[in-house]
Amino acid sequence: MWGAVLLVYFPRWAPVRPPTDAEIVALNIPGWFRALRPVLIPPDFFKVIAMALGYSAGGHEAYLMGKWSPQGWWYYFPAAFVLKSSVAFVILTMAGFVCFIRRFRSIRLLEYVSWLAAGLYLALAMTSHVNIGVRHLLPMVALCCVGIGCAASRLN
Repeated sequence: MWGAVLLVYFPRWAPVRPPTDAEIVALNIPGWFRALRPVLIPPDFFKVIAMALGYSAGGHEAYLMGKWSPQGWWYYFPAAFVLKSSVAFVILTMAGFVCFIRRFRSIRLLEYVSWLAAGLYLALAMTSHVNIGVRHLLPMVALCCVGIGCAASRLN
């Protein structure tokens, strides 16, 4: 994936000046990101990622279960997943995860990937202060479907 990003941005790759202190504060650019920027990050790509990180840290007006918040809630995405998904899908996801936990020691390594990736994606989404919709969980839905299929294949 990173190779594809580099290939797309290669024609516009040029040395770029480091961000000023005012830009660092305005965009809320983390120190680790500034340190890695010169290594292999195309300037335009860096700008977009820095803007997204700054926007995410600042938050967005959000609404959940009758309440408004300028910063959102840490539990927004799990609640949105349960409330916005179909009942059948939520039940299948829970049942598949329970099967995964019960057979944890006998499951092959590749079957761990879908549940671990879905959990990691949800955990990272929960750190965001931009709670503007369940559509941000769509990659997690696909991973849950794979996990459900793996669990179903183990049922005899």
